[in-house]
Amino acid sequence: MSKIGIITIVDNNNCGNRLQNYALQEILKKLGNDVYTLKNETFLNWNEKYYVGKLRFLNKRIKSIYKINKFFKEFNKNINFSNKYITIKSKNISNNYDYFIAGSDQVWKPTRRRLSKIDLLGFAEPNKRISYAASFGLEKIDKKYYKTLQEELPKFKAISVREDAGREIIKDATGINNVSVVLDPTLLLDRNEWIKLEKKPAALTEKKYIFTYFLGDENIIELVSKIFCKDYSIVDFYKGKYGPSEFLYLINHAEYILTDSFHGTVFSILFGKEFFVFNRKQEDLNNNMNSRLDTLLGKFSLKDRKINDLDKINKEYKINYKYVEEKLNDERKKSLDFLSTALKYKIK
Repeated sequence: MSKIGIITIVDNNNCGNRLQNYALQEILKKLGNDVYTLKNETFLNWNEKYYVGKLRFLNKRIKSIYKINKFFKEFNKNINFSNKYITIKSKNISNNYDYFIAGSDQVWKPTRRRLSKIDLLGFAEPNKRISYAASFGLEKIDKKYYKTLQEELPKFKAISVREDAGREIIKDATGINNVSVVLDPTLLLDRNEWIKLEKKPAALTEKKYIFTYFLGDENIIELVSKIFCKDYSIVDFYKGKYGPSEFLYLINHAEYILTDSFHGTVFSILFGKEFFVFNRKQEDLNNNMNSRLDTLLGKFSLKDRKINDLDKINKEYKINYKYVEEKLNDERKKSLDFLSTALKYKIK
């Protein structure tokens, strides 16, 4: 048994973030490890443009965030957190663990206070550093961050990212070619494992509904709902103020899912649902952040589920989930093989 510390985003009440954290923990536990998510803080300064944009975005969410906090506290009981917060100056952290894994989610996104020495495992010995499905969250990053990547990434024992764009960023910044593109941890667990965590929202009365989960432009919900409103009710995640377990239930029991979210798409696939994906529109974005969706949809030949023109939504077209399941099993094997090699395990 090895003792493994996960470094991921722990300061954000985001469903996808919490669910991917749980999934990576559970996969590593299945491989016989003692697993902890390390509480960590990053201290990079936000630039003024980003800070103002983020405040505008959060201002719309602030009441929801306050009310759903209790749901996240409850879900976090499923995650084995370290007792103490760590910083880059924390002593003896490396001595207490056999391996450290950075990822998944946008743990290396520089415009979100990420890509710090902690996120790049700067406190750990080189033979203990691994990344699993780490994401920059952008198609390109400013070259001012290249120096940090050049200093830290060559020290990693094994590197994997979640998107094709992430592999290109690393190659361009460091020249490192042996970077694997693997599945987000959430896709490594099957639907039955997720069903065990779902909870029906107490206030949910709709029997047939469309589930909407938009992290960017909320106005699209009104436009989209007009296409479906004759047949179904609309259940919007943020209006209901739910947490990760409720999020799972609402996707699993929806007739359709409409989203601009990576993890909204992931769980639509895991639960075998009909869904449509939209480009994210958000004030604080300085370049396209949809590469993660393009990589995900491309893996399963589902690029036609991405909608740019509302008039082209075809409710009658059904996804071939037999093919998706076969492809998912293949991709799971590749991703688990990466972990197997990095951690020197044999996967049965």
